[in-house]
Amino acid sequence: MPIWQNINNMELVLCSHEGEASYVATGYSKASRELVAILTTGSPGVTNGMSGIASANKDSVPLLHISGRTPESISGYGVQHEENTIDRSFESDELLASLTKYSVKVTDINMAAEQFIKCCNIALSGRYGSVHISIPVDIQSAQLPYVPQNYYHEKCHVESYKPPMMTKPLLIIGWGCWQAECVEQVYELAKKVKAPVLVTSKAYCCAWSANDYYLGKLGYGYNAHIEEFLLEYRAEQVLIFGSSMGLKDFSHGFRELLEQAECYLYSVDFEDVMHRFPKGTWIKIKDMGRMLGEWLDEISSMTLEIDLIERIKDNRETQKKYFNNKIAKTDIMAQAINKLNDICDDTCVVTADAGNHLLNVAALYEPPKIGSLYFDVGIRAMGNGICATVGMAMFNKQKYYIAVTGDGCMLMNGNVMYLAKKHNLPILFLVFNNHSLGRVRVGQMAMKGFVESGLGGVDFMLYGKAMGLETYRVYTVEEYEKVLEEILLRKETALLEFMCDQDEIPVLLK
Repeated sequence: MPIWQNINNMELVLCSHEGEASYVATGYSKASRELVAILTTGSPGVTNGMSGIASANKDSVPLLHISGRTPESISGYGVQHEENTIDRSFESDELLASLTKYSVKVTDINMAAEQFIKCCNIALSGRYGSVHISIPVDIQSAQLPYVPQNYYHEKCHVESYKPPMMTKPLLIIGWGCWQAECVEQVYELAKKVKAPVLVTSKAYCCAWSANDYYLGKLGYGYNAHIEEFLLEYRAEQVLIFGSSMGLKDFSHGFRELLEQAECYLYSVDFEDVMHRFPKGTWIKIKDMGRMLGEWLDEISSMTLEIDLIERIKDNRETQKKYFNNKIAKTDIMAQAINKLNDICDDTCVVTADAGNHLLNVAALYEPPKIGSLYFDVGIRAMGNGICATVGMAMFNKQKYYIAVTGDGCMLMNGNVMYLAKKHNLPILFLVFNNHSLGRVRVGQMAMKGFVESGLGGVDFMLYGKAMGLETYRVYTVEEYEKVLEEILLRKETALLEFMCDQDEIPVLLK
């Protein structure tokens, strides 16, 4: 509380749970690309927030976790919320060391400011991530011996990197491009060198369906027709910007395609990339935006390969038909998600929480503009997306957000809806209620053995009302389409519960 009570000139956002606070902050940071801090009590406040802190770190999101702790002078005497190594307690700085880029406990007031600055710098250096600083309450109450001036990390000037010779290139956009604010530069490069563009699942916010060179999605949205195009195209150079080359995006089959070309990987961190794809040429880059700017000035426009744009356009249409043909008449969740393509414009932002609904969004929704679709793909915690959407809307209230989620996710973190209503945020919580943990249910269907996945009996329309939201319930796609159009006109904080079949299989799994 000494820190809490003395915060001035910053907005404090009061959350009802530390886990939700970490997810909301992550969403704000994803949208703003800024360092965001959460403050929690020690001990249970730390353990409650661990999933969000780990998720931010995994997703390269700059997040500062400041936690309190009991006074050092009485450590080990068994006070409430105590942290130490006695009597089965734990040290929060040690606990979070493996979940963050850096975790430290302040033990000396003379070092406090320096340690705080170090935390901020580490969060914003290289590959962004989460950091943690634990501050005992007696040190919080002490007077700093000096006031530091430079709190924030400044980007360093870096050497130039020449572009490789490109004859038939393919460009891949990773999350690092979003963090470096250079997504549009990659698309400009694609236009200059006449290259198809793919985006990784963490970088679905970089997808741009209106762009002539956008071919499609890796990861969840990858399909046989993209691979068919790539086999025919036979890229001679593949340039990968800001990706860690995980198997969730770069399957064994796709890696074989990459190995037939010259691969160049541009990233701020290479420990994981070198392990996952040792055959590429790795270029460690500190300022990707600056590098791409220099390339765009230097590279002359290449001659367009005959009909390349038409081939990309035709392939995307083929992908669309491929997934649409998998939607059965009884697949009302898939139909409802597919309708978002017709209803949402470039003022909408769609997010997807973990579950069957995420798989349908990945396959069916094509974002019209950069920054129109966000996934959590780090540790993929249920309920993360609900909270992250609230954080995004806090940063930019000019958009309208559709948080696609399910009943299981809503039970994990649904009380964050109160926060959305309190701040009158432009969010629709679109809850697909199939009375079950859908991913578990579908898995049990495949294994031909049902054990336990039921979540029946929760009235989410009433739940939303308890949080102060305008709430709706629909049973058919026709009802849904009508209600959704009305909600988008009003742009209110709302919840729409869509009752659907627990045995519907996402099109991506078909």
